[in-house]
This record gives sequence, C-alpha cells and structure tokens, in this order.
Amino acid sequence: LWDTDMSMGLLWKNDDILYAPDNVKSDACFRIEAHARFDTDKQLYSAYLDEYTRLRLALLSEENIQKTILDCYQKITESGALQRDLEKWGLKNNGEDTLENLLEFVRTRTDWLDETYLKTE
Repeated sequence: LWDTDMSMGLLWKNDDILYAPDNVKSDACFRIEAHARFDTDKQLYSAYLDEYTRLRLALLSEENIQKTILDCYQKITESGALQRDLEKWGLKNNGEDTLENLLEFVRTRTDWLDETYLKTE
C-alpha cells in the first residue's frame, strides 16, 4: 500500500513508467497488472478495500503508526545514535529531514490512502 516507487528507482508520469531499472521492471509490471485487475474484478477490489479498512482501523491506525515512529525516534535519541549521525552527516535534504516533517509526510500519505481505499459506508 505504501508508495515506494521513487525509492525503487521508478519514474512515473501519469500512469506510465518513464524509467525503471532492469531489476524492478517485472515488479512494476506486476503492480500495473494488479491495479488493472481492480477495474475489471469488482470482488477483488471490494476485498482489497475491506482489508485496507480492517488494517487502517487497527494495526495501521494513526495512533499505532505515530507511536511506532515516536518510539523509534526515542530509541535513537536516547542511545545517542541520532546525535552521532547528525554530527557526522548533518541534516540532509536542506535540513528538512526532521521528525516533524516525517510525521507530516505520514499524515499526508495516510490521508491520501484513506481517501482512495478506506470504506466509509
């Protein structure tokens, strides 16, 4: 469910793949074919929506996702790993790789996923 296309080296324009490294083309094609099945197999699409809704209201709830991120942040902070990393590498992405921006990204992404897949009926 999580959009990792860019981290896998895919470059999209609309629904077309403009570029994909050789090692991910088969996976990208599989995902395109799977998405196309949603258009024709309404039972599959309905089951997908049911499962997303079930997960989002429990395991993937906003509370659980945020708690996981904050717990990890606390561990890397208390261990000194974050400070050592910052001293060695500094902030990346023009200083925008902060906890607040990560939490905002997660909220924005889950909002989009909810608008797209969460059953509200």
